[in-house]
Amino acid sequence: MKSLKFVIAFAVASAAATAAFAAAPVMTVESAKGKVLAGENGMTLYTFKKDTKGVSNCYDQCAKNWPPLMAAGDAKADGAYSLIDRKDGTKQWAKDGMPLYFWVKDTKKGDITGDGVGATGTLPNPEWTGVKTPAPETFEGQILALLPSLRRYSRSLTRSDADGEDLLQDCVEKVLARRSQWRGLNLRGWALTIMTNLYRNTRRQSPPSMMVELGSAEDMPSPETTADPLERLRLEDALNSLSEENRAVLMLVVIEGYTYSEVAAALDIPVGTVMSRLSRARQRLGDRMKADNVITLRRPK
Repeated sequence: MKSLKFVIAFAVASAAATAAFAAAPVMTVESAKGKVLAGENGMTLYTFKKDTKGVSNCYDQCAKNWPPLMAAGDAKADGAYSLIDRKDGTKQWAKDGMPLYFWVKDTKKGDITGDGVGATGTLPNPEWTGVKTPAPETFEGQILALLPSLRRYSRSLTRSDADGEDLLQDCVEKVLARRSQWRGLNLRGWALTIMTNLYRNTRRQSPPSMMVELGSAEDMPSPETTADPLERLRLEDALNSLSEENRAVLMLVVIEGYTYSEVAAALDIPVGTVMSRLSRARQRLGDRMKADNVITLRRPK
C-alpha cells in the first residue's frame, strides 16, 4: 500500500513555499460592510474605476492619496493575484487583473472610508471601491480539507482500506499535477471526477478482486455500541452487495451530501440516472437488511 504522507507533506510544503516566495500579501478583515480584502497591515484594499486590467492609471498625487500595494522583487503571481509593471519600473499587486491600492485616510483595520469616493449626483458610480471578495484559500489548503471526504469515497468504491488509500493517493497526485487545468470553481466536484475516472481506468486494466476488506479506517470514529452486535456486519455486507454504480451514487448523496446535479456532473450521467440509481440502491439496501435480520427456523417434526 502506498503512503499518503508524502503527498500531504508536498501539499503543505507547497503552501509554505508559496508564502516564502512573497505570495500576495493579503488577508480578509471585517468591516462595516462585511468582509473585505486588506493588506498585511489590515488596511482595506481598493480598485480604481479608471484602471484597466493589467494597467494602473494612478500616479503622482493620485498615488499619494491611494498608495499602490507594491510587490517585492521576488514576488510570484498566485492564482487570482497577478503582478503588473508600473511606469517607474516597480511592480504592483492586482486581483483578477485590477491593480490594488490603499486609501490614505483609512487609519485602522477594517476602515472603508475610501469606498465610494468619486460618486456625485451626476456620477452615481464611484471611481474607487473596496474589494469585497474575501481572499481565497490556497489550492493546497483546499485539497487538504477535502481529504476526509475523498478518503470515504475512495473506500466506498474499492471496498478496501488498502486499495482505497492507493486510489486516494493517485487522485491527490493527479489533482496537484493538473492544478493549472482547474477553472477555479467547485474543486470538490473536480477532484471527485478525477477519482471516479481513475477508479474506472483501474477496473478496466485489472481483473476484479474477490477479496473484500471490511476493516474500518483507523482514523475514523468508532460506531456506537448497538443492541444488535451483527448490525454493522449486515450493513457492510448489504453495501458491498450493491453494484459499483449504485453504491457510488448512494455514498455521494447520502454520506457526502452532494446534490443530484453535482453527482451527475462528477459521474458524467444524467440527473435522472442519479435518481434512479439512488432509488434502486436504497431499495436493495433495505431489502437486504430485512432479509439478513430473519432467521429461518427448522419446523419440528
